Amino acid sequence: MRMDNQNLKRYSRQVVSGQDQTFEITFNRVQTNYYRQDKPFRTKLMNTTYTLRFVKIPLTKAETGEVYDEVLLTNLTPDEFSLEGLRELYRLRWEVETVYNILKNRMKLEEFSGIRDRLILQDIYCCVWLYNLTMIHLMEVNEAYEIPQDRYKYEMKRNINIAIGIIKTYFIQSVMSETREARKKSMDQMNTLILKHLVPIRPNRQAKRQNSVNKSRRSYRYTY
Repeated sequence: MRMDNQNLKRYSRQVVSGQDQTFEITFNRVQTNYYRQDKPFRTKLMNTTYTLRFVKIPLTKAETGEVYDEVLLTNLTPDEFSLEGLRELYRLRWEVETVYNILKNRMKLEEFSGIRDRLILQDIYCCVWLYNLTMIHLMEVNEAYEIPQDRYKYEMKRNINIAIGIIKTYFIQSVMSETREARKKSMDQMNTLILKHLVPIRPNRQAKRQNSVNKSRRSYRYTY
């Protein structure tokens, strides 16, 4: 688990960059004040000693070259995972966050078509299924049609946003059409459109985060 330097800093500040250390953690009444409405949990929290390992991993910002420490909190022992092993896990974790960013912000995962549990699970399943389908098809397209990078100033890649919309439109046609020729035509149209839309990979580009407006009346923000 990633944590901020300010949280439990009395422990994390004792750890040197590039090293890890295990502490026996206890919580007092002040530290558990946030849970005062849940008395059983607060009581258990104050009467339990937790063995936690603090890890400081030095990382380098690609944009500026600045070196900083990422503080991780884990209950994995050094025998289970070395510091380098945790560093690799943290790197892989970003791949998961990248996928969730696409699901949430580009595919609007959180805008549900209903409020019943079954409908919400159905929406989540369909969204993840479409994402997997899109990524698999993009992998096949990239293997079959290499991008001529020498024609462009920046390195180029397929436009995921547009690819999602294209596959939404043409994939069902390519499966449900009555004849083989019609199905092949839909698939060829889908591939042609995906090949046309490229976006540059601009190094060291930073964009200010914008808070998107969720227009769905069925969004979890209004129903839960």
